[in-house]
Amino acid sequence: MKIKFILVTLVCLYLSEILQAQCVPQAESVCGTTITECKTVADLIGPDRNQFQYCCASPAPSPSEGYLHNFTIPSPASCSAPTVTSAIVEINTNTVTLTDPNGYTDACGFFSVFGNVYYDAGGTLTLTDNSNFNYLDVNTPGDDGFGTGACAGGGTCNYSACADLTLTDRDNGIPDYAASPDYVIVPGGTIGVDIIPAFSWVEGNSPAATNCENFVNGQAITQALVDVDYEICITYVFDNVVPEVSAQVDNSATICDGGLTTEITDWQNVVAADATIAAASASCSATLVYSSVAVPADAAVHDDLTANGIHSGICDVEDQLTYAYLLCNGVYSLVGTHTLTTIPQYDIVVVEPVCDGAAGSAEIQVGGTMCSSVAGIAGVSNICPDTNDTDATLTYDFSTDGNIMAATMAGCVPTGAALSGAVSTDCAVVCQPTCDAVNGTISILNVP
Repeated sequence: MKIKFILVTLVCLYLSEILQAQCVPQAESVCGTTITECKTVADLIGPDRNQFQYCCASPAPSPSEGYLHNFTIPSPASCSAPTVTSAIVEINTNTVTLTDPNGYTDACGFFSVFGNVYYDAGGTLTLTDNSNFNYLDVNTPGDDGFGTGACAGGGTCNYSACADLTLTDRDNGIPDYAASPDYVIVPGGTIGVDIIPAFSWVEGNSPAATNCENFVNGQAITQALVDVDYEICITYVFDNVVPEVSAQVDNSATICDGGLTTEITDWQNVVAADATIAAASASCSATLVYSSVAVPADAAVHDDLTANGIHSGICDVEDQLTYAYLLCNGVYSLVGTHTLTTIPQYDIVVVEPVCDGAAGSAEIQVGGTMCSSVAGIAGVSNICPDTNDTDATLTYDFSTDGNIMAATMAGCVPTGAALSGAVSTDCAVVCQPTCDAVNGTISILNVP
């Protein structure tokens, strides 16, 4: 039985930044977070998705089996709308063991361990895809070919290589990569990472090549001729994240015009102390800001103002809103709203009706502006000898007016006259008889 133990160090493939000698994630920026995902077991043991063949003689050698993996690019749980600024693939192959009691692998003129990486922004990359879609060999930097692989020629594995999917001049995969558009690594996309212990016969190696083709190619892992102990980890660095808050701190208060005390600051203290908001803020290094205008519905940026409790002078009760946002990278996330209901100072003004004059009225006023009015009825005095007159009257009831009810409940008592009342003035003129001694007649005259 032939057993070979080949120690492998590390293969690094950077999808966002070429760091030739390091496998270190880029530093998080403000509003950044990092997620690492690892796999030690293949999603599928199957044919090399790259369809690698060492030589192109006809009939060409069969592609070797490999350990195939698909990673779905995550999105930070505490944040939304992120971009991926770095996606570092680390392939750690601890040992490569060849176990070949029949000497089949001796018939292969080529053996090397490869790391292959695929990227599909649409998330549709399958484990059996052999279209070379967005394919990168893990090659020596700058190598335009298929790469030397690790353990090339049966030697010791001791190299690392780095490549950048986001660069136009990739220079580390199939030749037409330089004409491809820049990649945008996005959550929900798929990164495929395969470890391929590749065997192949070479021209001039027949008839021994028959054993390599029949017993090794495409089935070395399945037949336990080779075993790779490995771990693949991808570290994603996210930027442009914005807080995602599952709950909001809303509050409200009702005050009389100019009566604001600690209502807003009390709410701000609750917002600042909320654990959910604090966790979201910390995860994205966000800033807690306040605004009297809604962002972005009514303004592009917050105004750093809160409700002042000064009524505008209109007749109705008005709500003054204050919004709390977590601001991260120019993106606002609403975390709370305070509604300050402000009641104006209502005045009840009554002008009584008079006889043979003004009808009078009862009004609800704010700052001298009439908000609601009930008109009276002017009185009409009788003219003797007629004894029929019309009384001057005014009847009103503002106690059921919505604004007055809200004001009364809040303790904002209207000033002036009573909320309801009735006024009635008798406009009758008493007629008195007079005697005409000369003509012997009696006349009825107005007597004040």
